[in-house]
Amino acid sequence: MEQKRYIFTITTRDGVSVPNLRILAPDYDTAEKKIKSMYRYCRIDQSEEEYSNTRETYSYEDVLELIMKEK
Repeated sequence: MEQKRYIFTITTRDGVSVPNLRILAPDYDTAEKKIKSMYRYCRIDQSEEEYSNTRETYSYEDVLELIMKEK
């Protein structure tokens, strides 16, 4: 199932604004449920779906190469 990235700006129940919360989910409803499970009683002030023209994929070898470079 394809995952989309949703970006939220919320206000916590204490009144703190939290911008740029990025959630991967198959649809908006699932993303909203994830946000509300992490920040109980929050208010969602803004939300948008992040679109990307490119799809980055990495092979096992690419990941190993990156790990080895860091050592």
